Amino acid sequence: MGSTRARAVAPKYPREVASGVSDDAIRLRRVRDTLGMSQRDLADEWKVSPAAIAKWELGTNPMPGPVRKLLEIYEQDLDLGLEQVERSTTLPRGFNGVVAFGSWVLFRYVFGAAGIFPSSSAREVLIRQFSNRLARHRSLMMKLGQMAAFIDPVLTEGERRALVRLRERAKPMTSAEVYRVVVGSLGVAPRDAFDRWTAAPHRCGSVGQVHRAEFAGRKVAVKVQYSDARRAMREDLDALQLLERWLKTAWPAQEPNVVFEELVELLEQELDFAGEANNLEHTRTLWADDSRVTIPAVIRERSGDDVVTMEWCNGQPLDEWIASASRSSRAVVAEVLWKFYVGSLYQDGRFNADAHPGNILVSPGERLAFVDFGRQKQVTPAFHAYFTECTRAVLERDWASVWKLSVDIGLANTTCAVHDLARQCLWFWLPNLLPEIRFTREHLARTIDDVTLRGSFRNTMSMSRDSVFVHHLHLSSYSLLASLDVTADYRSPILRILYPNGGAPAPYTADELASFGIVVGGSTQIESR
Repeated sequence: MGSTRARAVAPKYPREVASGVSDDAIRLRRVRDTLGMSQRDLADEWKVSPAAIAKWELGTNPMPGPVRKLLEIYEQDLDLGLEQVERSTTLPRGFNGVVAFGSWVLFRYVFGAAGIFPSSSAREVLIRQFSNRLARHRSLMMKLGQMAAFIDPVLTEGERRALVRLRERAKPMTSAEVYRVVVGSLGVAPRDAFDRWTAAPHRCGSVGQVHRAEFAGRKVAVKVQYSDARRAMREDLDALQLLERWLKTAWPAQEPNVVFEELVELLEQELDFAGEANNLEHTRTLWADDSRVTIPAVIRERSGDDVVTMEWCNGQPLDEWIASASRSSRAVVAEVLWKFYVGSLYQDGRFNADAHPGNILVSPGERLAFVDFGRQKQVTPAFHAYFTECTRAVLERDWASVWKLSVDIGLANTTCAVHDLARQCLWFWLPNLLPEIRFTREHLARTIDDVTLRGSFRNTMSMSRDSVFVHHLHLSSYSLLASLDVTADYRSPILRILYPNGGAPAPYTADELASFGIVVGGSTQIESR
């Protein structure tokens, strides 16, 4: 419905009608009616009893000072005739936030790996404190924390759980802020835009929160962008650019600004809710014939610049589902995940670049619903051609072609040793090379060592804009697969795309992989030496 800005119109309560009722009581009722909330709804949000709300509205009990201040904040957010004031964020943004996050990552990566924390309980206390800060900060810092939970193999399970629960502890907007965003995006208040509206958010993410609602007889999920999301992301990204100098020192072969510019583009894309609606519709069309994949339909008439409404999907978040799922069920889910995330890259060069378990719901029959499409990457035709041709060359053991393809597209320079390039490619494309494998955290750790800043390729290889999130896609996918802890076939779906008429080469043998330092434990588990 566009982005028409509408001023909140509050019900009028003339003094003569409310004779004998205090100003505070009138103001409280005005705020509650504007939001369309019951006394219980507002009591839940303010963490007080419904009886307290009722007594304040009747004027039988005086309103405490802190509650009066909260009421004033809501009036400011709703634009009920009071002057707007700029309120500071609860935690430092920009440079200070990035430095705080970077310091924790460095401390955790260096000292955590060395095992010099005083105790496991102390480690978990530290991570809980840090994740609480990320949840209050939201924006880029929270997103990086979520990514760390599934990519950093140094974390203990307790630490990982603390970061996973970021989505449960993110600081929500007040109902007044939600009202203002929805009116600004849809032109009408939430209670008028939907047949039913749940004021309490169902889930809070890094750039927005999701509310349950009903529209035209359907249950829907309404994603509302945080009122300060754009400013917060911009400040954090501006500060993140300081890391570009460090990256150049640690990675001499990398072209300047490439990684940073790609991060900015893809992360800012998450603030484009109209673009997310387009991504949903595109992906829904591509997967319409797959019975194991559900992509919710967009409700266009209730979507705008800062609000996107989609069909409600039932299911259990993947990380919760894993705890009680059978091994056979996990194997099916693992193969579907690989096909959806990585198979999409091979199929048409467009993929969901946010492989996070919180964005995946599992329903009976191992059916997966994917519910977040804010970050989607479309690689260039040239990179798509390179990626598919290079994969075939790796499968066919044609290392001369792998080297030439990589040099021609600029991902390796002419001094790059073929053996070093081959080793990195084997780690990167490993799921395509064996009939079935079981990923482990140890394998993920080794892969990160070999294909990130600790690898030997830093002086001879670099990343292009296209390859930044392709690398991230594989590492985050490997992390999802490691969390499933199951043997599965990831090779067949890719071969059906690359060799539609058959004729695929034989899988790699244990001896072939061992010649590059990759050891196959038994027939499934991947190790290294």
